[in-house]
Amino acid sequence: MNRYVGRHLMLHRERMGLTQDKLARKLDLSIVDIQNAELGLNRLPAVTLYEACEIFEISLRSFFGGFIEAQSEVPNRQTPNALPQQPSNRSV
Repeated sequence: MNRYVGRHLMLHRERMGLTQDKLARKLDLSIVDIQNAELGLNRLPAVTLYEACEIFEISLRSFFGGFIEAQSEVPNRQTPNALPQQPSNRSV
């Protein structure tokens, strides 16, 4: 997930013609924070991703759309909050 966010942060930043420094200032972060996020080394808080999406003029859904699609293609993947299925005690 961190690598996906970092890659897309960089792609959208470059699409907007922003340097890492300019994006960092707009998000009230250090340039090192942006560099590490783009490398997938650091997680950005949800509010920061939301603010970045506002700067990029895209929705959060759009930002994560490719990740969500990729995850839905993984066979037998359970959602993180899914409870494991209990075996049935019924006799057949």
